[in-house]
Amino acid sequence: MINLKKFYVLLIPILIYIINNLISSNNNATYITLLISIFLIIGIKYLFFDFEINFKIFKSLIIFAKKNHVLGIFILLIFTIITQNRFLNIETISWDVSSYLVASQEIGRGYLPLETQWESKGPLFLYLYFLVSKLSLNNLVYFKIANDLILFTTSVFIYLTVSNVSKNKTLGFFSSLFFLSIISYTWFISELSEIYCLVLISIIYFLESKKNSNILLIGLLFSFSTLINQGTAVFIIPYTIFKFYNIFVTKHYKKLIHYLYGLAIPHIFFIILYSLRGLLDVYISQYVTLPLNYIQENLSSFYELKIVLRTFFNYDVFLYLTLLTTATFIFMDLIKKNNNERMSFKLLQLINLLFGLGFYFLAGHNYYHHLFYFVFFISLNFVNLNSIKYIKITCLYVFIAAVSVSITTASSSLNNLSNLNNIYDNYPLKKLSKTISSNFEDANYDILALDSVLVLYYLEKPNFSYIIHPSNHFENYIVDDLIRLNKIKTNSFSHISYLIEKEPEVIICNGRMIIRGKVEDVDFYNCAIDDYKKNYNKIDTQEFLNSKYLDFYKDPYKEMSVFIKSN
Repeated sequence: MINLKKFYVLLIPILIYIINNLISSNNNATYITLLISIFLIIGIKYLFFDFEINFKIFKSLIIFAKKNHVLGIFILLIFTIITQNRFLNIETISWDVSSYLVASQEIGRGYLPLETQWESKGPLFLYLYFLVSKLSLNNLVYFKIANDLILFTTSVFIYLTVSNVSKNKTLGFFSSLFFLSIISYTWFISELSEIYCLVLISIIYFLESKKNSNILLIGLLFSFSTLINQGTAVFIIPYTIFKFYNIFVTKHYKKLIHYLYGLAIPHIFFIILYSLRGLLDVYISQYVTLPLNYIQENLSSFYELKIVLRTFFNYDVFLYLTLLTTATFIFMDLIKKNNNERMSFKLLQLINLLFGLGFYFLAGHNYYHHLFYFVFFISLNFVNLNSIKYIKITCLYVFIAAVSVSITTASSSLNNLSNLNNIYDNYPLKKLSKTISSNFEDANYDILALDSVLVLYYLEKPNFSYIIHPSNHFENYIVDDLIRLNKIKTNSFSHISYLIEKEPEVIICNGRMIIRGKVEDVDFYNCAIDDYKKNYNKIDTQEFLNSKYLDFYKDPYKEMSVFIKSN
């Protein structure tokens, strides 16, 4: 007979039920989550632990993870490959990536980032993008896969960090598997700036988990991170407070100086570099003026977080349940008294988790990839799981979610990976670039790309416009500041109209697009070029526009207007 005292475990699904009610208005989601959580927890408590019955695959996985880091890391690599390449056949998931690729090309022409082409990220990011692109032979498919390996590297450091702090390789393995399961969703594609930052941040906390960390190196890594994405300066705050407190307690003031040196040296280097090129005002704008203007828009809301959680429910109910359960267990273990020797590290990860969530609101634009840091830190917060019961339940939940995600993604990923050449040849904008090139006898022509900027990457050309990203042309705080810096010019109509009047040989534009969820006519520069400039001919682009491989997020209002100047 089952001991009724053990039914305290049912408090956990009830708590999850309450949380779910707060974040979701979907009654079906609430009831399904409650039933699954009760079923799994009772099954774990009375089948998996108390009786001889167990899940053989899961048990074997735990034994492997306990014995060998190498095997655990290999499993994580396979999992990364089969979950990150589901949509490899889609050319564009985030148009940010296209802009970054075009901006990074200028490095190969001897220019500094921001010198001839503007993008919002830090200069080190564009150097890294250029390097990875070159190592990928300027092949977009190879480039995407190379970035998956960068993402995988972060998961390895999560594994090692949690293992070091918790003294539990199994927990370390499943914390990393949890991270990879969540970022298998399309919002968290692996070519964004966040993954480059997370590699550095994950190394920082791996070094910190080894106790005898190199404080100068950690300062350098934080500084490099801000040179990739300015917003990661936020994560310097909790670490600095934590480290300053320890330094003043132990009176190791020399460490403080080394840390500050590490933070300062990379930025001093770039300040000198940009000053020598006469671009210091652009660098200051990139790190002071524009970030402050960016966060002032403040469009993020708690409602959007509810949408995020509902989306995860629709994507995979087990992953959704695992996310809620893990957060609940971490909270329940934290409120218990804990005299663990690594408690200061664990407390720091909880603070980082709050900063990770705060980053989303500070960024203020409802871009879901801004939650990348939150996902990373909730994975590191596996170190705050102390109860054996909670650890076992969490690991099983993660295992079930990972299997479920794998089933969803494996077939498409493996099919894509077995057809890399066909995928690359079928990318529609790559085909469009060949069509454009065929209209010219040599490569001596200019392109003004107000949309479909990936064409510039394929043709290895800069944009005729200093601004690359299509949506940035409509951000007044960006345009006004770049006009102030004399990096772009305008006429009585607009800066885009000014560029059109210069008559580049090719103009790619789009008269309508979805901006912040609304269909906007962007015809203030009049995309119908051949209506008022008779020396331009419009080419047929329907084949490329209608391709199922063009965009993951289909925009039914989108146009693809390409005009070529006649001789």
